[in-house]
Amino acid sequence: MGCCSSEPRLPSEAILLNRIKTSIESNNPERLASYFLVYENYPNPTNIPLIDKIIVTIKSTSFTSLSYALWLGHVKIFRYLYEKKFASVLVMEEGFKASGMSGLEIICQRGFRDMFDYYMPIFIEKYPSLSFPKDSLTIVQKICEAGNLSMLSAIISYFADKKDIPEQLDIHYQNPDTNENCALVACKTANIVIIKYLANECKADFTKKTSNGKNAIDLICTSGKPNSVYLSCAEFLIKGSYTQIPEKIEDNDLNKLVIKINQEIMTNYLKEQSVENN
Repeated sequence: MGCCSSEPRLPSEAILLNRIKTSIESNNPERLASYFLVYENYPNPTNIPLIDKIIVTIKSTSFTSLSYALWLGHVKIFRYLYEKKFASVLVMEEGFKASGMSGLEIICQRGFRDMFDYYMPIFIEKYPSLSFPKDSLTIVQKICEAGNLSMLSAIISYFADKKDIPEQLDIHYQNPDTNENCALVACKTANIVIIKYLANECKADFTKKTSNGKNAIDLICTSGKPNSVYLSCAEFLIKGSYTQIPEKIEDNDLNKLVIKINQEIMTNYLKEQSVENN
């Protein structure tokens, strides 16, 4: 008769990695910790730590445990992996970079405010060692382009009492190739909410011009938005003296708006003069 072993058989690595994935999805650090203990009994011929192994691939992006926790916005799991298992943020960010993303960009795109609050200090600490996908837009410029006011205001609030702002999160930063800053990016999409926020709350500079000579009004007029939308943006910037009126106006509706604004300015001026004279 053959002898029977009393030792329990370990599940295959693929099954264990799937269980780790499931525990991350359920935001259960305790269950995840138990799977890490089980894995200690596994041979590891690749010498890749479990914490850095790929557990799932979504649309050609491969996720480790840490990057998957961030993708899902599960702060408890992310905190456990980072603080208890010492998962590497640099490894995670390099993985995201390969897919043309960054961790903070994902957090902002998906609106994970709790994850933002936890990850932001880590991001700032690691920033000197991070590299980012080659892109004409920074993280904060992409947020402006997307019209994400809540995450834009979160970034502005975070740096309200800080002097050193990294390039990727500086609303005043100008791309050296395009000369675009956050103000011009917002004008390209004619997003009145973002434009007003940048002008009123951030003192963003709308007087800059792109590398091909386009100013804020030019960009608004070519945004592809309906007349009522882009004209309201132009009216706000012109009346507030946030930018200059182009010398040559090819848009008929904009030309009518400028004439109307000039007439209002003249009318108000004459009223003020009349009051003073009386």
